[in-house]
Amino acid sequence: MSVRIRLRRMGRKKQPHYRVVVADGASPRDGRIVERAEATLPEVEDIDVLPADEWLCAMEESEALARCLKRLSGDQRRSIRLAFFDGYSYSELALKIDVPLGTLKSWIRRGLAGLKGCLGG
Repeated sequence: MSVRIRLRRMGRKKQPHYRVVVADGASPRDGRIVERAEATLPEVEDIDVLPADEWLCAMEESEALARCLKRLSGDQRRSIRLAFFDGYSYSELALKIDVPLGTLKSWIRRGLAGLKGCLGG
């Protein structure tokens, strides 16, 4: 017998709550269940949900950042990615890519200035 785990809607029309149930996978959705799970889903207020408009804004911001990073020179882009996204310190990064520390700091400073101008900051 195949089984499916489903959510069973319970409660009033305007105040529903859901319960996790195990139902027969071969039978139609006739409301009969094999077993009721003891766990219930948390209320909506208990779940940390990002509103759709905030999610879209975050997506737009990340796309804009990716576009602006592409405009930078290769050295600036690589230095910024390694320093800010991969978490290298300036001295670690200078050793890793084998450039003087001052040169690395200049690449990052110029790159950040370019990103600021591109992103309108």
